[in-house]
Amino acid sequence: MTEFIDPFKLPYVDLLDRKNLPNCPAIYFAIDSQNRVLYVGQATNLATRWKNHRRVYQLQEINKDSLVRIAWQPWTLEDLSEAERYFINNSKKDLK
Repeated sequence: MTEFIDPFKLPYVDLLDRKNLPNCPAIYFAIDSQNRVLYVGQATNLATRWKNHRRVYQLQEINKDSLVRIAWQPWTLEDLSEAERYFINNSKKDLK
């Protein structure tokens, strides 16, 4: 189910271009320009999730100083929760 994923090699969009995210289930990573993983999450529909994400305003503040991008890996719906737990537990996140 889980596999090694390098979030820095995944497809991504800049935070301000999040309207261009695909409509797919995915594990996603918010990453700043210094390659710090700020946040890890899951979405049954990535585009919809980021329309009203609770962290958008916090990430927009960070984006003023260090550009933030959203990287993602498409994932199966059945394994999203387990995958999210795995990547949260195995990623050093800078956003609490």
